[in-house]
Amino acid sequence: MDQIRLLTRTFFARLFESDLMPEGLPQVQLVLWGALLAAMPTIGYPMIVRRAFDSDRVMLITLTMVAIGVVSLIVWDGVFPDRRDVRILGPLPIPTHRFVLARLASLGQVFLLFAAPVCIPQSIIFGLMAAGAGDPIPRLYGILAHFVTVAFAATFVFCSLIATQCLLLVLFGRRAAQAASMSFQVLFAVGLVQMLVFLGEIGRALGQGVRSADGLSVVAMLPPMWFFGLYKLVTNTGTATIAAFGQFGLAATVGSAALALLLYAGTYSHLSRRALDGPPPQGARVPRSAVSRVLQHAPRRGFNSPMRTAIRQFAIRSLVRSRTHRMMFAVYAGVALALVTSSAISVAVRNHGAGLWTPGLTMLTLPLIVQFLLMVAVRVIMSIPTEPKARWVFRACEPIDRGEAVSAFRDTMVMLVAIPSAIFAMVQGLIFWTIPAAVSHAAFCLAVGLFFAELLLTRTAKLPFACTYFPGKSRVFALWPLYLMAFFFYTLVLGAIDFALLTRPGKLAIFITCTIVATGLFAWYRRRTLAEQPGLRFEEEDPDAIFQGFQLSEGLAAAPRTVEPISAP
Repeated sequence: MDQIRLLTRTFFARLFESDLMPEGLPQVQLVLWGALLAAMPTIGYPMIVRRAFDSDRVMLITLTMVAIGVVSLIVWDGVFPDRRDVRILGPLPIPTHRFVLARLASLGQVFLLFAAPVCIPQSIIFGLMAAGAGDPIPRLYGILAHFVTVAFAATFVFCSLIATQCLLLVLFGRRAAQAASMSFQVLFAVGLVQMLVFLGEIGRALGQGVRSADGLSVVAMLPPMWFFGLYKLVTNTGTATIAAFGQFGLAATVGSAALALLLYAGTYSHLSRRALDGPPPQGARVPRSAVSRVLQHAPRRGFNSPMRTAIRQFAIRSLVRSRTHRMMFAVYAGVALALVTSSAISVAVRNHGAGLWTPGLTMLTLPLIVQFLLMVAVRVIMSIPTEPKARWVFRACEPIDRGEAVSAFRDTMVMLVAIPSAIFAMVQGLIFWTIPAAVSHAAFCLAVGLFFAELLLTRTAKLPFACTYFPGKSRVFALWPLYLMAFFFYTLVLGAIDFALLTRPGKLAIFITCTIVATGLFAWYRRRTLAEQPGLRFEEEDPDAIFQGFQLSEGLAAAPRTVEPISAP
C-alpha cells in the first residue's frame, strides 16, 4: 500500500510536468489558478439565473463538460507511461497491477481536483437561486440532483477521452497515435465550442415547451441533453422522451468509465513495452518543400539570409515535433476553427444563405479570427522551450545581429499564419464574391497580419523555443478582459474597416501604405532596442526569486555571528 501511495504522488506530479508548467511553486500556482479559472463560469452563471430553469441547467451542464474537457486535454500526454517511466520503474520488483492502480489513482485525484470546484459550488448556488426564483423542486433535493447530473457529465467527458486515447494507442501505435492525437484534439476543441453554439437552439426547443420526440430531435445528439434528461430522470419531472435521454446519458457514463478502466488495465503492459521502441530510422536527407526550392534560387540576404533561414526552419520543425507544443497549437486552432464554422453556419442558415454571396461583416471577420488566435498561439507557444537543457547551444553560438535573429521569429509567424490567412481570404473572396473584392480582402488581411506580427514582437529579445518560461509572468488571469477586448477590436473593428475599403481602392492603398510604414517603424524600434541590450535573453527572470535572494542576503548579513568555544584538551 505504501508503494501505491508513493507511486500515486509521483504520477500525479508527472501529469502536470512539462515545459509549460515547471516544477515547484509556479506549477502549484498554475494548477490552482487553472482550477479556479475552470470553475469561474459555472460559479458566475448561476448568479444571473433567469426563470428559464431548463435552459440555465443545460448551460451549466455544457460549461461543466467544456471545463473538464479542457483539463483532459492538458493532461493528455501524461496519462500513459513514456520511455523515461519505463526505463526507471521497469527494472524495479513492483507488480504491474500496482503501477496501474497508482496511475488510476493519480488520474482520479486530477479529476477530483478540477471537478470538485466546478461541480460543487454551482450546484449549491444554482439550487439556492432556482428555489428562490420559484423552482418547484425542493431546495436540498434540487442541489443534490444537479450535483449528480454535472458529476456524471464531467465523468463522461473525462473517461471518454481516456478510453479514446487507449484505443488510439492500441490500434495505431504510439507514434501514429501521436500524429492522430493532434487532429483529434482539434476536432474535440471544435466540438466543445460547438456545444456552446447550439445552446441557443436548445433553449428555444425547451423554452417553447416542445416535449415530443420530433421537437427534440434537433438536439437529441448533443451530450448536454443526455444529462439534462438525467436530471429530469432523477427528479422524476420529465416526459418519457427526456427520460430516455437520461437513461442514455447514464448508460454512456457507466460504459465510458468501464471501458476506460478495462482498456487502461488491459493495455498497460503492452503500451509500456511500446514506449521503449526507438524512433524509426530516418534518411540523411530531409525532403525540401516547394517554398524551400523557390527560396534556394533567391538572393541570400534579408528574408532568405542563412541565419534567418536556419532560425525559421528550427522554429517550424520544433513546433511540429514537440507533443506539448502541438497540443497547445491544436487547442488554439480548434477554437479558431469552431468560431469560423459557427459564424459561417449562422450566415448560411440566415435568409437562405444570401449573406454568403455578398461581402458582410461576419464573412469578412473569418480570416481575422483565424489570424488573431493563431498569431497569438505561435507567439505564446514559441516562448516556451522545447528542450531547456539544450539552451547552451544557442548561448554558445549567439548571433551578432540580434535584430536579424528576432526578425526570423517574425518571419515564422508570417509564414505560419499571416500568409495562409491571406490565402484563405483570397479563396473566400474568389468563391463567394468578385475578383476585385477577393484581392482587396486578401491584401487587407496580409497588411494587418504583417503589422500584428511585428507588434507582438516589439519588446522581444528571445529566439523561439530557446528561453526559459515562468507561467506566472503571463498574467493571463488578471489581464484576460484586455485580451478579450483586443480580440473583438481585431475582428469586429478591423472587419468593419475592411468592409468600408472594399469599394474604395484608393483609400485601401492609403491604408496599406500607412500600415506598412507603421510596421517598418515598429521594426526599427525593435532593432534599436535590441542593439542597446547586452545580448539575447535565454533565462527568464523569476520575480519571486529576486526578492527571495535579497531576503536571504539580508538575513545572512543581519544574523549574529557566534564563535564556538574551543574545549581544552
